[in-house]
Amino acid sequence: MLDQKLISGLGNIYSDESCFYAGIKPQRPAGTLKKPEIKKLFTAILKVLTKSLKYRGTSSETYVDAYGREGGFVPHLMVYGRLGEDCRKCGSKLIKLKIGGRTSIHCPHCQK
Repeated sequence: MLDQKLISGLGNIYSDESCFYAGIKPQRPAGTLKKPEIKKLFTAILKVLTKSLKYRGTSSETYVDAYGREGGFVPHLMVYGRLGEDCRKCGSKLIKLKIGGRTSIHCPHCQK
């Protein structure tokens, strides 16, 4: 999902979160996904983006919205930025993968 030729606008944060909600390991090649998994992933992407917009995005140290406010989505993140912490769904330790030079965090139990 990080290939901007396929899906534009999804970076590490929203890709990690979408894969988590869909129950898909982030290193799975897109071509191996079955139709039901693609539908789950599409639904998960919509869910994550909608939730992020509700909280005005995921702020870094330098990002603020047009009104000068930081986004409030960080406390709602399920996996991104939570390496080594417990999964909020099952309690397993979240782990890191390197995919195409980028870091991805996922739950080894919830994501297959």
